[in-house]
Amino acid sequence: MRAALKALYEGREVSIEDALHIRSVTSKSKWANKRFYCPVCGERVKPHAEGKGNYNPAHFEHLKRNPDCPHSDGKEPAVTGRKPELLDIDDPEAIEGYEQDRSNTFKSRNAGIAKQRKELDKFTCQACGFHMMLSGKAVIECHHLNPVHQAGVVKVGLSDLISLCPTCHRIAHTRVPEPLSVEEIKLARKKAL
Repeated sequence: MRAALKALYEGREVSIEDALHIRSVTSKSKWANKRFYCPVCGERVKPHAEGKGNYNPAHFEHLKRNPDCPHSDGKEPAVTGRKPELLDIDDPEAIEGYEQDRSNTFKSRNAGIAKQRKELDKFTCQACGFHMMLSGKAVIECHHLNPVHQAGVVKVGLSDLISLCPTCHRIAHTRVPEPLSVEEIKLARKKAL
């Protein structure tokens, strides 16, 4: 049997029905902190509700394949569900909107200091001068001059941030790992004209 119907949660064994109930009564923000583990190999698993049509019954699935676990052999999904038909890359149509499970880890940002920087810059892009209010909200983004993904956990001050419009912010991140400076963004925009 490859589909896991039980998992470990907070030190006790729970059924897939219990896990789905926990998910239904937990807010989205708190759900990310819930951890279920495979009782066989101890790796993290995620509960999946029963699918429609040819989809599989409710089950737990490993977040990462484990070739040593009978519930996750590493060659194919622990429970093989019906995937959408794949279309050719050059096809003018595509299949979208089907559900996929994903686990994300992200770097935290402080919205308060970003707001202060935007106010200090009068909600104006410091690279191109763009300023727009839409329904009382500024169309502006806060850019870290020293990328947080490289620096790790750091103290950030107002001088470490700058306001950029969405276009200039995207231009800044066309170069990795070090984003373009404000002067380089201005130069890139001039060349594009």
